[in-house]
Amino acid sequence: MSDDAAKAADAKAASYNQRRLYRERRNRKCTEFYRDKFEASTSNPRRLWNTVDEPLGRGGVPTSSTIGIEVFQQFFVDKMANVEQSTADTVPPTFSRVRPGVCLQHFTALTFDHVVSAVHLLPDKLSAADPLPTSLLKRGHIL
Repeated sequence: MSDDAAKAADAKAASYNQRRLYRERRNRKCTEFYRDKFEASTSNPRRLWNTVDEPLGRGGVPTSSTIGIEVFQQFFVDKMANVEQSTADTVPPTFSRVRPGVCLQHFTALTFDHVVSAVHLLPDKLSAADPLPTSLLKRGHIL
C-alpha cells in the first residue's frame, strides 16, 4: 500500500470514528433533553402529551399521498424560476485555482442503486414546503 493510500485509509477511519462519536454524543444529548422535558411535564398531562407528540410529528401539516408527478415537477420548475429571479442581479461567483497537488482524476457514474441508497440515508424530516415527504420516498412508493 502506498503512502497516499495509507494516509487516505487513515483519514477515512478517523472520519468514521469522528462521525460515530458525534452520533453517540448527539443521541446522548437528545436522550437527556427529552428525559428532562418529560420529567418537567409529569405534573401536567397536557404538556406531557405535547412533549410526546412533538418529536413524533403529530399535529403538524398532514402529508398527502395523492401528489401527482405533474405537481411534483411543477414544484421544482417554480422553485428554480424563483431562485433564478432572486439571484438575477447578483454578482457572478468567482473561482480560485485548486491547491497544487490536488487533482480530480476521474468521475464514477451513479447507478440507480447509488441514488436509492443515498435516499435511504436521508433523515425522516418533513417540511410543509416539500411536495413529497421523505418517508414516502424512502418507503419505495416512488423509487
